[in-house]
Amino acid sequence: MRAVILVSAVGLLVAVSLAQAVRTPIPEGLAWAQWGVDARRSHFQAQIGGITRPRIRWVALGGAIEEPMLFGGTLAVPQIPSPATFPPRYVRYTFFAPANGRRVGAFGPFWGQAATPTTINAAVYVATDTNLLVGVLYNWPAYLFAGGQYDSFLYAPNPGPVLDPAFLGADHSEIIYVRPAYHANLGVYTDGAVGYAFFGDNFGGITAIGVVWVVTISAAALAVGEIRVLASEVFVLDDRLGFGFMPGAVYGYSATLADGLSTRLLLTDHAGTLLAYNPTLPSRAQFPPVWVTNLSLLSQGDRVDPNEPTSPLDPIPSDAIDRPIVINRDGTRAIVCASNFGRLYAIDPNSATPVPIWRLKLHNTQRIPIMGGPSIGPDGAGNETVYVVGRTSATLCSLYAIDLANGTIKWVFPLEGISRCTPTIDANGNLYIGNERGTLFCISPDGTLRWRLSLGASIRVSPILLPIDLNQDNTPDPLLIVAASNRLLYAIEETPTIGDISPRVPPGRGE
Repeated sequence: MRAVILVSAVGLLVAVSLAQAVRTPIPEGLAWAQWGVDARRSHFQAQIGGITRPRIRWVALGGAIEEPMLFGGTLAVPQIPSPATFPPRYVRYTFFAPANGRRVGAFGPFWGQAATPTTINAAVYVATDTNLLVGVLYNWPAYLFAGGQYDSFLYAPNPGPVLDPAFLGADHSEIIYVRPAYHANLGVYTDGAVGYAFFGDNFGGITAIGVVWVVTISAAALAVGEIRVLASEVFVLDDRLGFGFMPGAVYGYSATLADGLSTRLLLTDHAGTLLAYNPTLPSRAQFPPVWVTNLSLLSQGDRVDPNEPTSPLDPIPSDAIDRPIVINRDGTRAIVCASNFGRLYAIDPNSATPVPIWRLKLHNTQRIPIMGGPSIGPDGAGNETVYVVGRTSATLCSLYAIDLANGTIKWVFPLEGISRCTPTIDANGNLYIGNERGTLFCISPDGTLRWRLSLGASIRVSPILLPIDLNQDNTPDPLLIVAASNRLLYAIEETPTIGDISPRVPPGRGE
């Protein structure tokens, strides 16, 4: 979106021409969001297979109010602390060791509803003290912790000590004051050189924050094959002026990845509006969206009976888009939910005019509100499937599997109670989801139950699946983190096979 111009405090200038020269695609494996490169678009964890025979590895106090994130080798968990620690309405992030669940630190307080932390890729420009650009590192993290109301905390670890262990530069962190932010997930996009954390607020305002480091090394030392860091400076890029305002409170964001560039950035709000931006456009004070639509327009072709072409038209007068948009793996399908009406629309985010590729009612005669999802994952045969949770009665929900290609319902799995979780999907297509009765389900991509586990209290936060080396054999193992409303955090692992004497881990010591 922006040609990066960096000027250091000692006069280093990285020219525009050089900045343009390094606008190459970010590597495919770049881990710059909490779900790999997925940025919470689909809850698909492609890095690890799932759990066949579950057992609880550890339990820690505090639960979670949003999905945790792996942060520098620790588990960062948004929590409501005890009233004795912080006043009401304050939240914090508690850090746990993922292997044993022991509390290793905490950060806060934040006022309001904490969001799931987000990782963005910071660009690291390495230059000599004679103003020679040596190279650029793309896969360097920066972390954003959002309180959900008035403040956000940006943490950008200093790359200087990594390049030169003798360099003792301090890590950089700062509080970013933002307008009152709506309780929603943080989004992530990239212009090919810098990643941006993207979030909206109750008034339709939009903020985008990026991070760039400039590391200065000694030209004399480099001439003899050594790297000696002299200085390391950080720059925070604010793109909020590039975007306008949305009609309603901003809810969801999603970015496509095409060759390492986010060529489409999709935003939704509670007024049913859907906007698409191209964050790779040339710099300008403010740029218009590529296209704008809403649920009323998307639903103009809906019929009372979708299977009968002569059935009366049944458009939506108005509805909120209060579920995130998800985009499939090649960026050709975006799934939009009319949550209260129980309808789904597949559109091509790259088109000039977003006309539904397919449209679906979860039921022809009954409104089935969408409570969880959508998420997208493989079906075991190389195809992609969309999953949503629909409320079929006052006390029951079901999980719907929908063919991404044509919008037909493949199967429906009853969840034996109300569920508000977005299904998490492992590399093999297995789904993990909980309900209000405290039951954790593992469901095969063909819709059959693999296993179930009762945790004794409501599961309202989507489980997360992490690749962790639990056995210290340099091989990642699946670890499923599940929060229950009894303020307990569970880590679930694979039960060892016969002959494996790996012990259970004592409970953690979270507050």
